[in-house]
Amino acid sequence: MTFRWKKADESDVFFHCPNHVDKRIYYARIFTPRAGFEYSPTNQLILNLKIPPPVPANRQYHKNSAIEKFAQEVANLLNRPKHQEMTFTIVPVPTSHAETDPAYDDRLIRVARRVAELCSHVKFLPLLRRSRTVPKLHQSSAARSETAVYETVRIDVSQQANYTACSAIILLDDVTTSGASFEGCRRRLEEEMPGELIIGVFWAKSQSIPTNPQDDFGPLP
Repeated sequence: MTFRWKKADESDVFFHCPNHVDKRIYYARIFTPRAGFEYSPTNQLILNLKIPPPVPANRQYHKNSAIEKFAQEVANLLNRPKHQEMTFTIVPVPTSHAETDPAYDDRLIRVARRVAELCSHVKFLPLLRRSRTVPKLHQSSAARSETAVYETVRIDVSQQANYTACSAIILLDDVTTSGASFEGCRRRLEEEMPGELIIGVFWAKSQSIPTNPQDDFGPLP
């Protein structure tokens, strides 16, 4: 399946992200929860990306390949001519496990760092940290509230000192369902960095009935 970047519009539903159309959320693929690995190429990619640590040797290649593909597809979006005239700071959304947890997965850190390597106008900055481990919900119909996300993420002040003004801060995540992770993280950043433009870029949107956008939805802002 060919990926196509779409700006979320009125046809999308994000129960925990009010006025999502005005907040510039973008996704390229559709992930179908509980459908399994063989359901679609996107399901294969997302489930490979989310292989939890410690990753078995025979699955490391698949996880690494998914990380690279995710980064390449985001770079494809950000390297469009109009976007090359802009500057971005890419901030990975913290995964469910705190960094002190043995099950912590640095997949989004690796993707964001790779995007910055592929795009000269993008700076990687891990501004957010998870203060404690929260339940995994990407394969569930339940939705994590934006307040719960907000309360478990914090700004890394040592990284904030490295921030320089840019056209937009990109919150990067692999799958969005209700918009709670984006909204909670956006709220935390906006509180500490008022006036900055914060947008969301997700590899896939989770929904039970898949759709296949047929159009190229154009530039980010």
